[in-house]
Amino acid sequence: MSMGQRLAVAGIVVGLAIAYAVGRIVAASVYGMRADDPVILAGATAVVCAVTVLAIAIPARRASRLSPSIALRSK
Repeated sequence: MSMGQRLAVAGIVVGLAIAYAVGRIVAASVYGMRADDPVILAGATAVVCAVTVLAIAIPARRASRLSPSIALRSK
């Protein structure tokens, strides 16, 4: 697992915990809202995953365009 993927997993775990905690606070004051709404939690997870894929893919694509000999040449 790459470093970016590890950060994504950590972000998902922390994000879901925070979303659940904030959801419980809001659910206490809003009628008909549940803190453990699976649609909201799945949506938050999907957003974090999409941002992570972009954050990993954009630098990887740029790096793949470089010639290895140019990238390894010391200045």
